[in-house]
Amino acid sequence: MKSLLNRIHARVGDLWWYSAMIFLACRSGDVIQAFIGLWLVPKYVGPQELGAVLPLQQLTSFLTVPLAIVAVVFSKYVNTYATRGEYGKVKSFIHDVFICSFILFVICIAGAYFIMPFFYERLRIASGSLTFLILLCGLVANIGAIIGSAQQGLKRFKTMSIMTFLGAPIRLVTLLIAMPIRALSGYILGQTTPGATTAALSFLDIRSALKTYTPDKTWRKDLPEIWRYLWPYALCTIIGMFWGTMTSTIYRQRLPEIESSANYLLSRFAEIAGFVGCSLNAILIPLASEAHEQNAENIRPLKQAVIGSLLSSLALAVIFYFISPFIFSLTETWSIYRQYAHLLPILTVGTGISISIIAISSYEYACRRIGAIIAVVINNGIWALFLICFTGYSYFDGILPHSVVDFMASLHIAELNHITWYGFAFGIIQFLSVFYIAWQNRKRRPIVK
Repeated sequence: MKSLLNRIHARVGDLWWYSAMIFLACRSGDVIQAFIGLWLVPKYVGPQELGAVLPLQQLTSFLTVPLAIVAVVFSKYVNTYATRGEYGKVKSFIHDVFICSFILFVICIAGAYFIMPFFYERLRIASGSLTFLILLCGLVANIGAIIGSAQQGLKRFKTMSIMTFLGAPIRLVTLLIAMPIRALSGYILGQTTPGATTAALSFLDIRSALKTYTPDKTWRKDLPEIWRYLWPYALCTIIGMFWGTMTSTIYRQRLPEIESSANYLLSRFAEIAGFVGCSLNAILIPLASEAHEQNAENIRPLKQAVIGSLLSSLALAVIFYFISPFIFSLTETWSIYRQYAHLLPILTVGTGISISIIAISSYEYACRRIGAIIAVVINNGIWALFLICFTGYSYFDGILPHSVVDFMASLHIAELNHITWYGFAFGIIQFLSVFYIAWQNRKRRPIVK
């Protein structure tokens, strides 16, 4: 059996083999995740607050964006040192990055207490213990991302699969205990506990893998190179996360409560379309980085990841087209959103497009090219500004001609049906622009030699 598996591995290649491993691990927990997202959360978080769940998730990412930047750059250089066989540098690099992460987290805490009330007001929720839990969730998520990046860089894909499998049951137990006490706080706590547990276990795995190597602090000589690699990405990420947070807040603030809640539920179903693409992306990035560092860049895995993401989302969208009204009639909790079921196929295709955009821009950055990420940030900025202006058109009364304001009002952007279709159109434009830039960048010089 082992010989047969080895032959299959050799035939299909690392991308599909390890993607399948992670896919199976992820999907084994998806029954639990589906139960959480589609039944448990709507059960305890009423329609008046359900629409705030997605913005709170986005806010968590925004508040800890410095840690996220460190995690991505960290993954690249762990993979670079591992490719060169410099495991002593990997060991020392991990130690120093953890110290840096905790310092950044203290800065994130200071900033959060200034800006959180602004978002609570617009999300129409009470703060309570949310600020502390959101920051804790952000810390755990990004520390977990750093540890996961180390596993990616060291290509510890088997351990990653096991950790992925453990996350969902831990989250379910936490939510069952905490959400009846306070729904939103319990939900955020449920995002924190599995991350903390799997991060601790993953850390032990990395420590075991590197225990025979002597720390080599000479990696610090690469700091100028790392900085040149980091700063363009850092700038783009901070701006991009700001636009993303503004967009999700607008969905909650400007849409009626029933529609912002429907957007949450529809998004949970549409996320299923990302299962294949996310599994492929987890393997694509370290493979792309390794090939680039060895001067053997190969775009074939990227093509496979993009095609796999798009085709799987299209197939699921066709299924949802026929069965979505039936799905939303299955439970009383879902039935109040049945009138929006027709939007599920378009959101599903949109998920596949989004995962493809992530694949292209991440691949480009793994190959030390920043153009695709810049295109993503510009497009997200245009989309956010479009939403701000056209859902808040009344602000322009007396500033712009009445005909212009009337035209803005006639588009009815602050309705879920219209905002979904406009968002889908922007997604296609973003995909085409990222694809074009990545295609043009193939033969250009990298950020760092």
